[in-house]
Order: sequence, then C-alpha cells, then structure tokens
Amino acid sequence: MNEPRQNLNIELTATNKDRLEKLRNWNGMTQKEMVSRVLGWFCDQDRVVQQIILGQIPEDIAPDVATLMLKRMNEDTGQTRKTKKRGRSALVVEIPSDPIKR
Repeated sequence: MNEPRQNLNIELTATNKDRLEKLRNWNGMTQKEMVSRVLGWFCDQDRVVQQIILGQIPEDIAPDVATLMLKRMNEDTGQTRKTKKRGRSALVVEIPSDPIKR
C-alpha cells in the first residue's frame, strides 16, 4: 500500500528551475517524483553527509571531513553501501554525462 503523500512548496531561482526541468526531462520523470526521490535520498544519508551538503561544515575543515567521509564510504563493502534505515544496497555506477553542462 502506498504511503500517504504530503505537498511541499519550494522556491527556486529561475536558473535552478531551468536546471531542474532539464534533469527532469533527461530522466523522464515528473518534478514531484524527482524532488521526492532526492529528498528521500538526502534524509537517508549519514548526518555528516547531510551537514556537508547543507554547507554546515566550516570551510577550513571541509576538505578533511570530505576526505574522511570518502575513506569511510570506501571501507564499506567495496562498491556497495547499506543505508541504515532501509538496509538496501546502493550500487556505485557510472552514469552518462551531466545533461545540464551540455
């Protein structure tokens, strides 16, 4: 059974809205579906990863934190990593080049 959905309104700059539209189109999904997946992924991340993404790590230590996080992620079962909440494996795969930079 599907989980009940909630609506969330967000404000984007025109540039980011265009970028979102290109990514949405390139991936063949709706904006709601794409944003929902990205936010779900973000919420499943380690708290330190969330803080890095949100820019809450001081600039002077950010490179060291990023290096430590990459080392820790690399030590997790090779190319796969289990998410804590869902226990699923996330495969590291190569994807085609960024459609925004084309």
